[in-house]
Amino acid sequence: MILFKYPEKAREFASLDIRVVRIVQIIEAIYWWKWMEPIVITEVFRNDTQSPHKYWRAVDIAIPAKAGEAGANLVRAVINQLFPYGVAGYETVPDIEHGDSPHLHCQVPPTVGTGTK
Repeated sequence: MILFKYPEKAREFASLDIRVVRIVQIIEAIYWWKWMEPIVITEVFRNDTQSPHKYWRAVDIAIPAKAGEAGANLVRAVINQLFPYGVAGYETVPDIEHGDSPHLHCQVPPTVGTGTK
């Protein structure tokens, strides 16, 4: 199950690059299968010039309580193995970010010809 911290994030999620959607669906399946917990999308990165993630190609996911950081690191390793980012120095799911609370950041590279990073 995929939940959203804010209602508008569900609408934004519908605008995401399909590659991000598929990866998030796999992350959701892992969390549900292993810990029977839903994931919560806390942020969807916008298509604007202020965001380093243009073209709707990144999300933040809260780390479910039962899984904790150890579970998040397991999910991170699986996703990075299955979906390499393909650009040196970047990962599909980088190290856990801490900000307000620990979370996973999931991103995909730009499509060829967009001229963005």
